[in-house]
Amino acid sequence: MTSKNFFSYTLWLPVAVAYGLVGGWGFTQGLAEFGERWSNLVWSHTVEYQLGAVPALPAVVSPVSRPVNPVPLLPKPQSLSLLFVGDIMLDRGVRAVVEREAAGDYNWLFDSVRPVLQSGDLVFGNLEGPAAESGANHGSQYSFRMDPRSLRAVVAAGFDILSVANNHSGDWGREAFVDTVNNLKDYQLGAVGNRRSIHTVDDMRIIEAQGYQIGFLAATDVGSEWLKPGEIEPGVWLASDPRWPEAIREAAPLVDFLVVSYHFGEEYQTVPSARQRELAELAIDNGATIVVGHHPHVLQPVATYKNGLIAYSLGNFIFDQDFSDATKAGGILKVNLNKQGIVDWELLPTQADHWYRPTLKVESAGGGE
Repeated sequence: MTSKNFFSYTLWLPVAVAYGLVGGWGFTQGLAEFGERWSNLVWSHTVEYQLGAVPALPAVVSPVSRPVNPVPLLPKPQSLSLLFVGDIMLDRGVRAVVEREAAGDYNWLFDSVRPVLQSGDLVFGNLEGPAAESGANHGSQYSFRMDPRSLRAVVAAGFDILSVANNHSGDWGREAFVDTVNNLKDYQLGAVGNRRSIHTVDDMRIIEAQGYQIGFLAATDVGSEWLKPGEIEPGVWLASDPRWPEAIREAAPLVDFLVVSYHFGEEYQTVPSARQRELAELAIDNGATIVVGHHPHVLQPVATYKNGLIAYSLGNFIFDQDFSDATKAGGILKVNLNKQGIVDWELLPTQADHWYRPTLKVESAGGGE
């Protein structure tokens, strides 16, 4: 500090004391506050002397009241595109054909539909059984256990989140179920429908897409009764659980849009049952925006209810049920939303080829609000 600056500082010291007293800080903080202002002033005059210009100084305020300028939020896009499919089962006949025809490369299954799936902001499906190497067969001849490495192809196809709440989740026991949830995480896939214990209701999965928060809940209304969670044991959400409506009701205000997935209905029936309608409407009455269903292995109608949308069954997406045209058919449901809600929707029909690969059909069905 130059002698001139030292003299000036000494001269202004009483002012600093008075400044602190008037500001209510006391001598020490008042001196610190004045020192900050003085250092800014000295720096500004030094720059003026050297550069011939005085830069604009920042506003000086008390440290305890320094305003924080909020980062402006980016405007949300006009619309958000969500895609949904039904059952995905990559074991049994599907696994055999992939090993025989594609040398074990599961990406081959998605070749025809990958561009459509990757066009969505978020893609959801139902994983029909465990994807693990652990466990013991607790089911029957219809038990499934998929190669966890097949999940790599599911991710590459464009999927973001899969439901594990269905009647095949426990085919190979709780160990395989838990490993499946962990394997999904390892492959950067969200898992929904798993419940940490009988005491939890906050098992929603939230994914952000295009600035929106989309929540997912899933429950099964068929099978897996023995895989319900225990006091400390994880399991699947059951739609019959008395706390299920509470889970939906508590989740809805936390996100922009809430999607509820149900594994429900009667197999091979093209008309939704009264129980399906009851559960679907319950979800929307408690705050869901979209309800998607699976399990019948055939397509069922898409319907509007209040301000929500219900797809009762999206059929098979990838399955080895090639014994009828109905079981080889499925659909990709595309829902466009904006901040007001659902804008429109479209059902893109799919048909499995003789290798169980989903292919797009030409016709589609859709609707507005």
